[in-house]
Amino acid sequence: MRCSRYIYYLSVWLFILPGKINAQEILQRYIDTGLENNLALLRSYLDIEIAEKALEVSRAKFLPSVSLEASYSRAGGGRVIEVPAGDLINPVNEQINQLLGETRLPVDIPNRVEEFLPDNFHNTGLRIIQPVINTDVYYNFRAEKMKISIQQAKMDIWKNQLIKEIKVSYYRYLKLLEQRKIFMENRKLLNETLEFHKKLVIHGKATKNLIFDSRSQLAENNSRLAEIDSDIKRSRNYFNYILNRDMSSKILKDSLASIAIINPGELTFQKKAQEERSEIKQLKVGLELKELELDHSKAFWVPKLDLVGTAGFQGYGYTFNQHQDFWFLQIGMSWNIFSGGGHKAKVEQAQLEKSGLLNELEELRNKISLEVADARNELQEALESLHYSKTEVENAWLNYEIVNKQYRQGMILPLELKDAQALYIKALLKEVISEYTVRIRQAEFEAAAGLNIENI
Repeated sequence: MRCSRYIYYLSVWLFILPGKINAQEILQRYIDTGLENNLALLRSYLDIEIAEKALEVSRAKFLPSVSLEASYSRAGGGRVIEVPAGDLINPVNEQINQLLGETRLPVDIPNRVEEFLPDNFHNTGLRIIQPVINTDVYYNFRAEKMKISIQQAKMDIWKNQLIKEIKVSYYRYLKLLEQRKIFMENRKLLNETLEFHKKLVIHGKATKNLIFDSRSQLAENNSRLAEIDSDIKRSRNYFNYILNRDMSSKILKDSLASIAIINPGELTFQKKAQEERSEIKQLKVGLELKELELDHSKAFWVPKLDLVGTAGFQGYGYTFNQHQDFWFLQIGMSWNIFSGGGHKAKVEQAQLEKSGLLNELEELRNKISLEVADARNELQEALESLHYSKTEVENAWLNYEIVNKQYRQGMILPLELKDAQALYIKALLKEVISEYTVRIRQAEFEAAAGLNIENI
């Protein structure tokens, strides 16, 4: 018995390397449709585009900013300053004229009253600011770059779960279709038995209670068919909902390919998933981002240095000529010498948060390892069940054929035929459930091991 089981497993197991799983053709098309149309996944793509735009904004801060600045003012009144120009210059000019013997210099210069508010004054020019040293710009740029990786990891997490959900929903739908076939086959067998019972009653070899019992069994079977038809509709609607299609869209049935069981060793997939699953990648980038934040906090002592240049025109009257043109160049520095210990506390806070992320990473690795181990064990258990269910169907069918012949020859009671038929239908249902459970467990194992992303 043990030897036959191993031969069976060798016949259905395909030992394949990670990332080389060949999906069934129709199912793969549905997966592609889901990846293209799923609304939640489309939001993930949008989040990545937003992060990329934020990176462009951050990158632009390395370049100089150029602005055109212009102002024109009219004013009247306000504070004034008296300039005694006449009182100071007229006496001097008068003495010089006396020495020269002629009136060469003016002696009637009036005193001036200057207003503080400039009237008919403009200032127009280009202002250029170029960061020379600015740690904020540098670290913010790197942070925005890492945020894109985090968004990509989030999207891969959703893709992994979406692919699993599509596979599981698809297999559940096909399982219901196969169950419906079984109950249709059961109805055929029950109708044959009913017709046989009618003949027995006509020939006076049986009472009508056999007919009533057969009709009761048919009614029960038809009731199960109605339930399955309702489940099929619900399953179809949910599958189309995942794909963002019309709820009534037809679902094509794929041929059942060989069961691809990944079995190079449990630890191989556990270790791989512990390092390469999207959740791990997301948390690793989060750690890098926290490390960057820590470095940024430590760089508070680095001064900020900017180069500022202005060139344009300035003067009374809105004119542009050589008497009003000017340029101005300035180097500005800001150096944070003391902040009351705030930066030191910020560094310590970042270190504590980093330690928390390291603990979270270790916990996530253990959780993923457990998920992979559980998924693999459930897959192996499903394979065992499938193996036994196939044997059970074969035996149940052979038993039904024998009992059916004996019953028609009048050798056994109707109850024995009823039990044999029920046993056969039960075995068929168990086989279908086991067969699709294997596929569902396979999909769950692939998601747990993070293999779905490798095959996109």
